[in-house]
Amino acid sequence: MSSRRARSPRPVLKFSASVPKEGNGTHECDDRFSSGARRFAVADGVSEGGFSEIWAAILANAFCRPSAGDVDAKGLDAWLGRSRAEWQRWAAETSKREVPWFTREMLRRGTHATFVGLAFPARGASGAWRAVACGDSCVFVVRDDRLALSFPMSGSREFHNTPPLVPASRATRADALRMATGTARAGDAFYLATDALAQWFLANHERGEKPWVTLDRVVASHGLDAFVAASRAAHVLKNDDVTLLSIAVEAGA
Repeated sequence: MSSRRARSPRPVLKFSASVPKEGNGTHECDDRFSSGARRFAVADGVSEGGFSEIWAAILANAFCRPSAGDVDAKGLDAWLGRSRAEWQRWAAETSKREVPWFTREMLRRGTHATFVGLAFPARGASGAWRAVACGDSCVFVVRDDRLALSFPMSGSREFHNTPPLVPASRATRADALRMATGTARAGDAFYLATDALAQWFLANHERGEKPWVTLDRVVASHGLDAFVAASRAAHVLKNDDVTLLSIAVEAGA
């Protein structure tokens, strides 16, 4: 009998991109995403909030750093604390510049974002993947050509204009976040999406279709811009920032 330890399946990032609202430039997109060896995150800054794209980037990048803690209550509290400290440093430095009074007021009030993060076990370790979410950015898990999990939203009618948000300027404990866990196996596919694309995905699935097949074609062609433009023109995708991350699970090496 072999004494070699079984290795955990390996997540591979296949695609990551954002598309801004129609009529906006890339620099006006409030979505941000990040990835590490075994961590992936998407955050959607609130459009009405000043500098929400900065907060979204801070949340996503901090979650995916090699030094990020475990995806549990203690680790997530530490992640939120580090993220807010980084925001406060950035806001303080920005306030020192020659900026209008209303900009300083926006910095003082802070901003908000939705968030979804996904973490896989360390290489060579056994254990389950973990996801954490606040709001309507989602992760979808597809296994054997079937939707195995939709988190945190499970239906297209659940989306609305006031989702839960992660604030930059006041404390939110990790227990205010939602969590999910599961065991990955080779062949699984994970998709992280901000709200417009997540709602499209679920509405498509509710009609008996397989939205992951469409997204796989988008990934293969690197054609997110074309897909978004066509879907908006067909009135099946709302005009909002769109972000997609596609992760394939391969056998451990």
